[in-house]
Amino acid sequence: MKYSEPRWLSGLPRWGGRFPLLPSPAGNTNTPSARKPDSEQDPRADARRIAALAMRGCCSVCGYPFTAAVWCHMPPDVVEANGVRVAQGVGPMHLSCALFSSLSCPWVSSRPKAGEVPVVTGFAGYGVMLGGRHPEPSGTPLRFGYFDAVERVPHTDLRRRYEQSLVTDEPDTAQPRLWWGDDVEGEQRLAQCCAEDSRTLREMHDTAPAFPSVARVWPASGGHIDLTADPKLRAVARAALAAAAANRHNVQDMAKAVMAAAAAGRRSLVRDVSRIPERTVAL
Repeated sequence: MKYSEPRWLSGLPRWGGRFPLLPSPAGNTNTPSARKPDSEQDPRADARRIAALAMRGCCSVCGYPFTAAVWCHMPPDVVEANGVRVAQGVGPMHLSCALFSSLSCPWVSSRPKAGEVPVVTGFAGYGVMLGGRHPEPSGTPLRFGYFDAVERVPHTDLRRRYEQSLVTDEPDTAQPRLWWGDDVEGEQRLAQCCAEDSRTLREMHDTAPAFPSVARVWPASGGHIDLTADPKLRAVARAALAAAAANRHNVQDMAKAVMAAAAAGRRSLVRDVSRIPERTVAL
């Protein structure tokens, strides 16, 4: 491990296997499987854990609550709609945790092309995107909507900002860390969180003023951000939802194409969507 880890990551289990010293994030499974090849034994991101952490205002890496802005590994091709950037399965983090992951995590730091590397981006808050279907925490990874961007950390500045964040970051370590083991007791506690989250998400979905929208989770739960509020984006949002529901297109490629069409003032959105190559995506 090249970089000293934040002190608030102490107590997390280690990955073992190929990366024996690397802490396993709270949003990951944490028991390697001896039945799989070495390359597949590493703990992996768990949609249930990431959802439970985010729904309770806790970091996907250290498991402690947030006290200030939240940060995430924002994919570089995410399209902003009405001030919100939506990314599937990308859980919120503290700045130090996000930067440490960018510098040390083999899945984040080893992207072959610069354009594929997620950008560490800070936001005032986040919520859960709601569409035509009721989201489930134990199913497909939730789509988190981050709003009111405050800063992007350039890739060339990661190390300096990381060293700085070790001094300035303030996770709420006075509260207990939210974490689950892979044993029976851990699975039972996680299942209880999933059941609570399912009820909360259903209530958010049932009270949404429009689709798609983002139900606020942090810093204060309650209220929605209507992603169709901008008239120019209404047709775009409907076309995006239709394509996503039909599971016919890569959502990011489709979103970029229809947003470009809307920005150009064209109404032929269906024709623009139909030009995108068909791919199977997990929704």
